Amino acid sequence: VEAGVPFDYAGLSFYPWIGYPSAPPKKNWRTDLATWVSALGKLGKPVIICEYSYPQHPAKPEAGTIVSPLPGYPFSPEGQAAWVRDFLRWCQSKPNVAGSFYFYPDDTWGQGGSNDRTNGLFLFDGRQIRPAPALLEFQRFSPTRKQTEKK
Repeated sequence: VEAGVPFDYAGLSFYPWIGYPSAPPKKNWRTDLATWVSALGKLGKPVIICEYSYPQHPAKPEAGTIVSPLPGYPFSPEGQAAWVRDFLRWCQSKPNVAGSFYFYPDDTWGQGGSNDRTNGLFLFDGRQIRPAPALLEFQRFSPTRKQTEKK
């Protein structure tokens, strides 16, 4: 804004479960996110959470980072679903949040290999891939579903 660059949306990445030794994960993710969204809202621009995720299994930290489950949201399929539900509810309650995009929803936990990611929205039980409980949470907050419910 100060440089005079025109833009339509402000974008944020949000991973409250990962941090650095000098800036560890915060226990109250809503406070940080509310502060950032409010500050961007004062610019008169809507906010898009361009990428976010939450692990469904304990995550392996990358070099120089630390990971920690948030209080009330264990690194489990149920904890992931609860966090996704609360995050989407939070976003929906903020008038200047225009949308959000889950990062790598197609990563599948349990297929083995050194790059197994824990933040995807699918489970693999050794035989088949199936939706994780968190994937089903997106139905609750779908604009299409809300329009259908009003009819």
